[in-house]
Amino acid sequence: MKDSALITTAMTAFNLSKKDASDRVSLVTSMFRSGAGTDTTQARYAVRFGANRDDTHEFVMFVLLRFEH
Repeated sequence: MKDSALITTAMTAFNLSKKDASDRVSLVTSMFRSGAGTDTTQARYAVRFGANRDDTHEFVMFVLLRFEH
């Protein structure tokens, strides 16, 4: 799935504004593209967005399953 479609899907699935979805998807996809693992990505996501462990895992896995390399 392309990033733009991923942002739209995240907006609906997680009830996010376009800016929030874009920021979150951009962080996760840029980390995956740079070769970061899921643990590192989840840690960065949790710190940046103040998300708890379950929410962080759910969002990062959501993106990972739809991520287009």
